[in-house]
Amino acid sequence: MRYITKLSRDEVLEKLKYRQTNDIFDFEFKREKNDVYLLTITGIGQEYLYCSGAVKYKILVTSEQEGTSVWLFMISYNSRMAVRRYAWELKGFLEKKIQAIRVE
Repeated sequence: MRYITKLSRDEVLEKLKYRQTNDIFDFEFKREKNDVYLLTITGIGQEYLYCSGAVKYKILVTSEQEGTSVWLFMISYNSRMAVRRYAWELKGFLEKKIQAIRVE
Protein backbone atom coordinates (compact mmCIF):
# COMPACT_ATOMS: atom_id res chain seq x y z
CA MET A 1 0.00 0.00 0.00
CA ARG A 2 1.24 3.47 -0.80
CA TYR A 3 0.22 6.64 0.97
CA ILE A 4 1.12 10.25 0.11
CA THR A 5 1.25 13.11 2.58
CA LYS A 6 2.19 16.77 2.31
CA LEU A 7 4.21 16.49 5.53
CA SER A 8 8.00 16.32 5.29
CA ARG A 9 9.79 13.02 5.78
CA ASP A 10 11.03 14.12 9.21
CA GLU A 11 7.52 15.17 10.29
CA VAL A 12 6.12 11.78 9.23
CA LEU A 13 8.79 9.91 11.16
CA GLU A 14 8.30 12.06 14.26
CA LYS A 15 4.53 11.50 14.25
CA LEU A 16 4.84 7.74 13.74
CA LYS A 17 7.53 7.36 16.38
CA TYR A 18 5.28 8.10 19.35
CA ARG A 19 1.88 6.80 20.38
CA GLN A 20 -0.70 9.47 21.20
CA THR A 21 -3.58 8.96 23.63
CA ASN A 22 -6.14 9.11 20.79
CA ASP A 23 -4.37 6.54 18.55
CA ILE A 24 -6.51 3.49 17.88
CA PHE A 25 -3.56 1.05 17.78
CA ASP A 26 -1.10 -0.17 20.34
CA PHE A 27 2.06 -0.15 18.24
CA GLU A 28 5.83 0.02 18.13
CA PHE A 29 7.68 1.96 15.43
CA LYS A 30 11.41 1.48 15.04
CA ARG A 31 14.14 2.00 12.48
CA GLU A 32 15.47 -1.03 10.67
CA LYS A 33 17.92 0.69 8.27
CA ASN A 34 18.21 4.00 6.36
CA ASP A 35 14.68 4.74 5.06
CA VAL A 36 13.17 1.41 6.17
CA TYR A 37 11.21 1.11 9.41
CA LEU A 38 9.17 -1.57 11.17
CA LEU A 39 5.64 -0.93 12.43
CA THR A 40 4.38 -3.65 14.73
CA ILE A 41 0.72 -3.36 15.69
CA THR A 42 -0.05 -5.38 18.79
CA GLY A 43 -3.66 -4.51 19.49
CA ILE A 44 -6.59 -2.13 19.35
CA GLY A 45 -7.62 -0.37 22.52
CA GLN A 46 -10.64 -1.44 24.55
CA GLU A 47 -12.62 1.67 23.61
CA TYR A 48 -12.41 0.61 19.93
CA LEU A 49 -13.73 -2.94 20.34
CA TYR A 50 -10.59 -4.67 21.56
CA CYS A 51 -8.64 -6.92 19.21
CA SER A 52 -5.31 -8.63 19.88
CA GLY A 53 -2.64 -10.26 17.77
CA ALA A 54 0.50 -8.86 16.19
CA VAL A 55 0.89 -7.70 12.60
CA LYS A 56 4.25 -6.43 11.42
CA TYR A 57 4.69 -4.04 8.50
CA LYS A 58 7.87 -2.93 6.82
CA ILE A 59 7.59 0.78 6.00
CA LEU A 60 9.58 2.69 3.41
CA VAL A 61 9.48 6.48 3.87
CA THR A 62 10.77 8.57 0.95
CA SER A 63 10.73 12.27 0.16
CA GLU A 64 8.84 13.39 -2.93
CA GLN A 65 8.72 16.76 -4.73
CA GLU A 66 5.69 17.83 -2.74
CA GLY A 67 5.66 15.79 0.43
CA THR A 68 6.42 12.21 1.34
CA SER A 69 5.55 8.70 0.16
CA VAL A 70 4.91 6.04 2.77
CA TRP A 71 4.94 2.44 1.52
CA LEU A 72 3.62 -0.37 3.73
CA PHE A 73 4.40 -4.05 3.23
CA MET A 74 2.96 -6.66 5.59
CA ILE A 75 5.74 -9.07 6.55
CA SER A 76 4.28 -11.21 9.35
CA TYR A 77 1.23 -11.83 11.53
CA ASN A 78 0.01 -14.26 14.16
CA SER A 79 -3.75 -13.85 13.78
CA ARG A 80 -5.88 -13.71 10.63
CA MET A 81 -8.56 -11.87 12.56
CA ALA A 82 -6.02 -9.20 13.55
CA VAL A 83 -4.88 -8.82 9.92
CA ARG A 84 -8.45 -8.11 8.79
CA ARG A 85 -9.27 -5.83 11.73
CA TYR A 86 -6.03 -3.82 11.57
CA ALA A 87 -6.19 -3.46 7.78
CA TRP A 88 -9.71 -2.07 8.17
CA GLU A 89 -8.45 0.59 10.62
CA LEU A 90 -5.01 1.30 9.12
CA LYS A 91 -6.21 3.67 6.40
CA GLY A 92 -8.04 5.87 8.91
CA PHE A 93 -5.10 5.71 11.31
CA LEU A 94 -2.67 7.04 8.67
CA GLU A 95 -5.14 9.65 7.44
CA LYS A 96 -5.45 10.97 10.97
CA LYS A 97 -1.86 10.49 12.19
CA ILE A 98 0.07 11.85 9.17
CA GLN A 99 -2.68 13.34 6.98
CA ALA A 100 -1.98 10.69 4.32
CA ILE A 101 -4.06 9.66 1.33
CA ARG A 102 -3.91 6.11 -0.05
CA VAL A 103 -2.91 6.11 -3.72
CA GLU A 104 -2.01 2.45 -4.40
